[in-house]
Amino acid sequence: GGGGGGGGGSGSGGGGGGLWSLRSAEMPEVLGRLEGGGEAPMTLAAFAWGGVWYHSLMRAFSHPTVRAALVRASRLGGSALVLGSSLGFETYFLALTFGIPSVGVEILSSLVRVSHAVQSEHGVPTSLVSFQCEDALNYRIPSDTAIVYADDTAWDAPALAALAAKLSAELPDGAIVVHNSEHGFASQPAFKLLEVVSVETSWNPSHPVYVHELVRSKKR
Repeated sequence: GGGGGGGGGSGSGGGGGGLWSLRSAEMPEVLGRLEGGGEAPMTLAAFAWGGVWYHSLMRAFSHPTVRAALVRASRLGGSALVLGSSLGFETYFLALTFGIPSVGVEILSSLVRVSHAVQSEHGVPTSLVSFQCEDALNYRIPSDTAIVYADDTAWDAPALAALAAKLSAELPDGAIVVHNSEHGFASQPAFKLLEVVSVETSWNPSHPVYVHELVRSKKR
């Protein structure tokens, strides 16, 4: 996935000039709202735009521990969460590939509207996929979350640190976090690095994706 808007997220996906115009019009308002609310600083760079391909992203979900978590979630009713869901690609990826109810959280309402339009056009049930227009750093993580994908490639350092701290505090033991920026996670002792995977993207043929497991017990 591409970059995410500092806490809310805006990431991978295509789109023509019309969509970019909507994003451009909305970004200053979002930046102003966050600055006025005392949030962590964010720059326009956090709204970087790019694409990732299905077959390439699949590599980030191939570790045995990740596959086991996906199977448990499918059988026992766990859910997946995408922070910085942009047009919804990764949310659909998790829901339709692994059969896990998935929620996409995106700070730009224009992208959430597109995500909903795609869902309606293709008849994807709301019981399987849903989208929320919220700041990911303020979003209340569901207690049954088994796996998180954070589209945080271009997030600013304070937002990345806040994200790592939030996930460490709120996710259940054994949850998997797949993300694009290492910053902040090394300082959270509950995160166990499973692997770093090279994923082909529109901006980098070998983009590193980090795969962590949240381990609060002593099985580390």
